[in-house]
Parts: sequence; structure tokens; C-alpha cells
Amino acid sequence: MRDELKKALRNMKNWLASEPAEFNEFVGRLLTSLPDGENDMFEPLYDYLGWKELELIVDLLSAINNGEDVKLALRYLFGV
Repeated sequence: MRDELKKALRNMKNWLASEPAEFNEFVGRLLTSLPDGENDMFEPLYDYLGWKELELIVDLLSAINNGEDVKLALRYLFGV
């Protein structure tokens, strides 16, 4: 297992223990939505979430630093 993945998994697993069930389910369903994520525990959030879609989401969330960025993203993407 790659060190980057091992660190991310360890951090997420430690964090999940202190989060409500809804957050745990969100993470499980999100992972289930990815290619090869099918399992008997979680229903996918989406019928299909490919690697490009995930990359776009990661890039967007990584670029957001504060609430103003969130407002700007909502306004730019959805006119909200």
C-alpha cells in the first residue's frame, strides 16, 4: 500500500470514530460510487462517479480556503 494512501486511510478511520453515522455513511456511499467500489454494505450516492468527476471535486475542494471561496464557487457554478 502506498504511504500516501495509508496515511489518508489512517486519518479517515480515526476521524470516522468521532463522526455521526450520517457522515460515515456519506463516506462509504461516496467510495461505493467510484469504479470498483461495489459492495454489500453501502448503496452508491450516484449511479456512476468516474475518476474525472472525482478529480474535479478534489481540485475544487482543495482550492477552497474559506467561506468566501464557498460563496464564490456557488455563485460562479450555480448563480446562487
